[in-house]
Amino acid sequence: MNTSKSKSNKGSRMSTRDSYTEEDIRKAIEEVKSGERTASEASKLYNIPRTTLRDKISGKAPVVKKMGPQTYLTEAEENVLVNFIVSAQKRAHPVTKETIMSLVTSLLSDERLLMEVNRDRPFQFGRSGTRQPGNKWYKLFLSRHPNIVARMTESLSVNRRNVSQAVIQQWFADIRSYLSEHDLLEILQEPQRNYNIDESGFQFSPKVSKVLAAKGSKNVLYATSSKEKERITVLGTFSFYSLLIFMLFL
Repeated sequence: MNTSKSKSNKGSRMSTRDSYTEEDIRKAIEEVKSGERTASEASKLYNIPRTTLRDKISGKAPVVKKMGPQTYLTEAEENVLVNFIVSAQKRAHPVTKETIMSLVTSLLSDERLLMEVNRDRPFQFGRSGTRQPGNKWYKLFLSRHPNIVARMTESLSVNRRNVSQAVIQQWFADIRSYLSEHDLLEILQEPQRNYNIDESGFQFSPKVSKVLAAKGSKNVLYATSSKEKERITVLGTFSFYSLLIFMLFL
């Protein structure tokens, strides 16, 4: 008798947990964003906890909860990393595994980020005394984002050996495409915002390493000097508006 009652109570508790559906969540978010309802009204109507709904609206939590253990970074935070990786590659400055790991560590040293999101699976403390992602997190991050892969870089100077009119025209087309994608085409109409840079300096041999890039990329370029070497560089900079910038030493 008591066993039957216990099972009945257990079944009752399970039926009240997450009683809203994915469709309820999507409708609630749509109505709040359109101004049809407030977050409180939508929360009551669809039986969604107010905090849960607000987190999903703000992007702190995914709209649809994925199966498996919860990741330490939110879906929105990981998407920021992915966009950063792709953007850096397009500028010929691809990031390494170490760069991403260091960036995540720096971001999560901000107490505000730690307080804004409930992180049930925190990283372990590293030698520096801060929580740091490990190799397991890195591998799982790549598996969650198959459009990002580890690739060997190709020195930009190697690419320059095959410079032709078509290659140069394509470079300008790529620049225009990049500016258009970021709503910055007006820069091309303002000569005071366009600069030509010439460089010279002392060179050291760099090491080619693996970086992160978009899957399917034909070439993963790494911006270096005209010779495949790292250098201490002096930059002379002139604008199309005849403005000279003070020399920079890098």
